[in-house]
Amino acid sequence: MPLVLRTVFASAAPADTRRGAGPQNARFDGRSIDLSKGCGNAQSCVVLTPEVRCFTTHAEADAFLGYDRASDQAARTAQATSCPSGWLCLYDGLNGAGRRLQFRDEYWNNLWEYDFARKASSVWNNQGCSDGGALDEVPPGNTVEILSCAYYSNLLNWDNRATGVHG
Repeated sequence: MPLVLRTVFASAAPADTRRGAGPQNARFDGRSIDLSKGCGNAQSCVVLTPEVRCFTTHAEADAFLGYDRASDQAARTAQATSCPSGWLCLYDGLNGAGRRLQFRDEYWNNLWEYDFARKASSVWNNQGCSDGGALDEVPPGNTVEILSCAYYSNLLNWDNRATGVHG
């Protein structure tokens, strides 16, 4: 599925003015970690406003959310890696491989806070078929729309460029 690229000039928010700018603490293995400094062994982080929970595997994060990939029609149709229904998932590898970061809130998140800026290589918007998402790059202020119910196994010219995500 092709990405829809639109350039935004004055309306892109600078990275330091997005919601939650600053260090992002997460719960992982019973302790608090600062995701802006790295994720350690965490491979899947779920952004739950106002907290973030991280897990060693995607399956652990899915279980925490009560998600069963086998019963998710969208997952079977996309034949992709897991992304729970109602979430927008970013992956640092192609084809949904590698570390995963999940969002569902309708505001811009600064990916620097999660040690994920300029690392997204694939994305699955599994929020619902009427809920689009977006990635941006600040600077220079470009935005790419992530269509609803869409899985992009390769972000092509947006690979490793996004600094923000809107769920």
